[in-house]
Amino acid sequence: TDKNVFQPALDYYPKLLKNASIVMGPLTTMLLEASLFRKPVMAIAYDDGIHFTNPKSALASYRHFEGLTELPGMFFAHEMPNMEFLFKDILLQSGTAIDWERHESLLSYYLYRDEKPYMQRLKAVVGHILGTDPMSL
Repeated sequence: TDKNVFQPALDYYPKLLKNASIVMGPLTTMLLEASLFRKPVMAIAYDDGIHFTNPKSALASYRHFEGLTELPGMFFAHEMPNMEFLFKDILLQSGTAIDWERHESLLSYYLYRDEKPYMQRLKAVVGHILGTDPMSL
């Protein structure tokens, strides 16, 4: 094995998420993946004062984060000093107050569950952006 590899194998993550009580982290797809397991998620969403693309501005301006704050079970730490209190609140709720049915319906904005191949969906999106017929691409 390579001693410099520090990332677990991909098949480890579903087991890890399944057994987690809460998942906390930066704005990544892992947070959505955790929410698929119906785990409460705490997203870091404050301005770190260092990076131009800090989590606060990314949440406010990146299109792929649109609507994320409406997802039941997703909690956002908008200020670093409040993270501990938010974490405790989430832990005390332990998922009981989360409307998982609403979560499931809103999650469909981010996930596709159809039979279309990825390439076909990608062409349609690019065609929409360019204002052209996707079949001409």
